[in-house]
Amino acid sequence: MNRRILAIVVSGAVALPMAALAQDEEMKVPQHSHPGAYEHEHEMEGEDGAMMMVPAHAHQYDVHPAGEHGHDELHGHPDLTLYGSLRYGVMMEDADDDTNWTIGGNHGSRFGIRGTTGAGAGMTAGFHLERALNDGLTPRHHNVSLSGEFGTARFGQQSSPYYGAVTWDGSNQLGGATDFGLRLPGVSFTSSLGGPFAFSVLAGDGGGDGADHVEATGSLSAGPVNLNVGFMQQEDEGERVGGTVGGTMAGIDWEVGYETATDVTCTPAEAASTTHTAGTAEHVTTAAADAVICDEDRYGFHVGYTHGAGPGGGTAFVQYGNRDSGVAANDLDYWVVGYSYYVSTSVTVQAAHRLQEVGDPGVDDSTSVLVLKVDF
Repeated sequence: MNRRILAIVVSGAVALPMAALAQDEEMKVPQHSHPGAYEHEHEMEGEDGAMMMVPAHAHQYDVHPAGEHGHDELHGHPDLTLYGSLRYGVMMEDADDDTNWTIGGNHGSRFGIRGTTGAGAGMTAGFHLERALNDGLTPRHHNVSLSGEFGTARFGQQSSPYYGAVTWDGSNQLGGATDFGLRLPGVSFTSSLGGPFAFSVLAGDGGGDGADHVEATGSLSAGPVNLNVGFMQQEDEGERVGGTVGGTMAGIDWEVGYETATDVTCTPAEAASTTHTAGTAEHVTTAAADAVICDEDRYGFHVGYTHGAGPGGGTAFVQYGNRDSGVAANDLDYWVVGYSYYVSTSVTVQAAHRLQEVGDPGVDDSTSVLVLKVDF
C-alpha cells in the first residue's frame, strides 16, 4: 500500500511540470543574435579618449515577452542579453633601451548583462550591469534607464557622453587592443531632436561634493558626415571643450578631432614622505606638493579601411595624436598603426604598434601588442 501511494506521488511530481511545459506554447529557447559585424565602442583613456571598431557577438534570451500570457505591461518579463569579451595577449614596451615584456596580459576583458521591459504608457525600462574581469571585478556599468518618445533618461554609473563625442584616437592609442575609459555615477538625458540632430546632458559625481561634474554634447549627421561637439566641467579639474568630424564611405572610416582644456591637472600631486638614513637617527620629511595645473590642447586623426564584413575580413588603421600643455613632461606626440583580423564573428586577432615621443627634450618609446579577443 505504501509503495503504491509513493508511486502515485512520484508520478504526479513528474507529470504535472511536464504538462505545464507542454501547454506553454510561447516558451522560447535562447536565440543567437549576431549584431552587425562591427560596432563602435566608445571606451576612453584619460586625456586621450577612445574609440575602437570591434566585432560583436551576443546571445539573446527571450523569456515570456510582456503581454503574451495576459500579464499587465508593468509586470512583463524582461528581454535579457548576456555578453562578454575575453582579451588576452602579449605586449612589448621599449623605452630608453629598456625592454619590458608582458605575457598573457589582460587587455580589457569584461562581461555584462542588459535587459529591457515594458514600463507602460509607451515607455521602456532597462538596466545595464557590466564588470571588468580583473582581480576585483571592477564595476564598469551599473545603471537603469527609462526610454520613450522623449528620449532616454539613465541613472547610475555610465560612460561619459563627452568622451564619446570628442574621441578619435583609439582605446589607449592602440586601436582597441586595450581598454580604458571614463565612467562615473550620475544622471543623464539623451534626446533626438528629430532628423539629423541629437543631444546629451549629464550631471555626475566626479569625486567632490554633490553633482560636481557636468557634461553637454550635441551631434549633427549630414549624409555620410557626422559632427560632434562637447563641453565638460568638473570641480577642481577645469573645463574641456572639443569636437570631431568624420564619416564612413566605401569601407573607409575617418575622424579628425580637437580639444582645448583650461585649468586641468597636468602633473599629479606628490604625497608627503619621510626618509631615514641607514645607520643614523636622521629623518628627512618632504612636504606634500600641490598638483601642477595648466592649459592644454589636443588634436589628431584616425583613418581605417575595412575589407570583408565577415570571417576572413579585417580592418587596417593609422592614427596620429598630439598633446601640447604648459608642462613639457606632459606633452605627447605619437603615431599608431594596427590591424584587426576577423577570424569569425566572435574571434578577432588584433595587432598594433605605437611610436611616441614624451616631454622635452623628448623621450622616445615604442609599444607593440598582439591580442586574441573572443566575444560571446
